[in-house]
Amino acid sequence: MQAMTTLRRTILLAFSILFLPAALHAQVTLSILPESQITVDGTSNKSDWTVTAQAFEGSITVNDGYADGPEVSAVALNVTAKEMKSGRSTIMDRLMWKTLNATQHANITYALTAAEVVAQTDEGYTLNTMGELTLSGETKEIQMEVIGSMGDDGQMHFVGQYPLLLTDYGMTPPTAMFGALRTGDEVIVKFDLVAAQQ
Repeated sequence: MQAMTTLRRTILLAFSILFLPAALHAQVTLSILPESQITVDGTSNKSDWTVTAQAFEGSITVNDGYADGPEVSAVALNVTAKEMKSGRSTIMDRLMWKTLNATQHANITYALTAAEVVAQTDEGYTLNTMGELTLSGETKEIQMEVIGSMGDDGQMHFVGQYPLLLTDYGMTPPTAMFGALRTGDEVIVKFDLVAAQQ
């Protein structure tokens, strides 16, 4: 009888060792909601400009206790290149699509490879992230600081920005009017992602 009890305890302990870590690290995948905002700011010799992503989708994977902890394990974002629009002129939009090689490379993508919490306050926390950004078919690893927070409605917000050179991705800064309009090489990608379970 005692041997049987000892055997049962051994089996239970083995199951605990095998399955408890998985339970502690269970994850939740949140959808990036349509109210999120993704923009690209740039300059030219005439005026500054902004284009906005009109169509995108993605997900953010966090630990199951994300209301109490900011662990982020995965981010996948897909933006439709031909839905980047200025809201000012179709000429500007076409120039942007041409620069992005939107016909050959329909999507702009980002995938998180690592994230570490480097600061935390009552309002939120700061993440140091690494990820792969693909523009015009060129993929580069980028490092970016992201501010995360939890809303009263349970939604999560992730805000950040990243400056990049178009030429680093094999793109030529747009020009128009026979060179009279010239845009700058550097642009700033800005985002305010809202994510929730659906």
